[in-house]
Amino acid sequence: MLKLIAIVLCLHFGSFVFAEPIKVICDEFADAQVQEMTDVVRAVEEQSSRIFGVDVTGIDDDALIELHLQYLDYKRVDEELNNGRFRRNWSFSNGGARQSHIALQPPVPTEMMDVVGLPLQTKIEIAHSAVHLCMYRAFPNSSSHTGWFSEGLAVYIAEEAVRSIDAMGSKVSEPWTSTEIIQVVDYFEEHPKFGIDDLLNDVDKDIPGSRMYAMRGLFIQWLDELGLLNEVVSEARRFGGGDSYADKLNSRVDQIMLDAEISDRDSQFRSWLAEFEPQWEQLNRSLQASGDLWSHSAFSSRNANCWNNQELGDGNWEISGSMMIFEAEKTQLNILLGRSENGYISVAITANWGVTVFYRHTKDDRWERLENVEVKSNDVDEWIDFKITNRKDRLMIKIGKQRPIRIDASELDLSGAWGLGCQNKSAGVWKDVKIEN
Repeated sequence: MLKLIAIVLCLHFGSFVFAEPIKVICDEFADAQVQEMTDVVRAVEEQSSRIFGVDVTGIDDDALIELHLQYLDYKRVDEELNNGRFRRNWSFSNGGARQSHIALQPPVPTEMMDVVGLPLQTKIEIAHSAVHLCMYRAFPNSSSHTGWFSEGLAVYIAEEAVRSIDAMGSKVSEPWTSTEIIQVVDYFEEHPKFGIDDLLNDVDKDIPGSRMYAMRGLFIQWLDELGLLNEVVSEARRFGGGDSYADKLNSRVDQIMLDAEISDRDSQFRSWLAEFEPQWEQLNRSLQASGDLWSHSAFSSRNANCWNNQELGDGNWEISGSMMIFEAEKTQLNILLGRSENGYISVAITANWGVTVFYRHTKDDRWERLENVEVKSNDVDEWIDFKITNRKDRLMIKIGKQRPIRIDASELDLSGAWGLGCQNKSAGVWKDVKIEN
């Protein structure tokens, strides 16, 4: 009806543009999750409009973004639109169709979403894909964009948008973004000759995994904090497309940075990165460590371990809190203790079964079982309290209503960092986790 009115107005008064925000489709989810997704997309539109200098909601292209509860539904759409090109990505944006599709990731029980909402990784992927839809609207030459520009903007704006609605923590306190900093800093240490020139020429496309996206996103953030991003974006909009687009844009970026007296940009970028103090290192996704409840879930192929940078120390210490494990294909959360070159302790709590204490020998990739106790009172979908203390090289582990497990730790180095783990195909929530040492 609204479009019909627009057509009538156009015929009567002349040119008229009917436009609307990106259409959000989230049919298989509860109303609360639909609202969460809508809030994320609207935040992306706001952030994109600010950075692009264009009202991205004022352009009509029938853009839509859809969240799929089942991966197989996402896979089917990917095959229809992309011949299955993005089946391993779990999300994609198609410029020709003006559509983005995301699979729920990691897959979690609906009961978990009722407690803590959509997983953070899902929200970030929704935001990332929505940025691409906004770029299709704002940049007629979007198909000519180089990777550092298009993906860097998508990473940066997505995180800013999700953070703007209080759906994630700060850059250094949220495992997702804290890990990005660590990944990029480590890469520069491992590859001292890699620099901004390599990034601008998309040499970073050969960087494995999420490091490439992290580097591009942090570079865009750096440009924004330097006050240069809006000018770079304006230049990117001004140029036409074609084979020479990348060279033109990179040349203008070079000049913009020189005009801003950024003469040694490699060392200045590294110095900027060094100012961050990341608090978490996420080895496999995905833990959200912000808010009152910390959601933790894992994909089917890998355990999701995440280490805090706080070390337990040589003296006495205590870690305590509560957890809720949801009914899923697997039902195990882990408390990780004393990370060192030699290994660490993993206290594995399995709902409806019990507690197993392992020592992971990292050098020879070996798990040594220290204790195994059956505790059937650890039910799914219920809070389980835990308290682990280290007193005079003796570890006491209290899980739920069970009697304490005591372990002689005199031969173990438990002074290193602590962390949280989630077994593959599992999902749970942490509450009131605290360390005293």
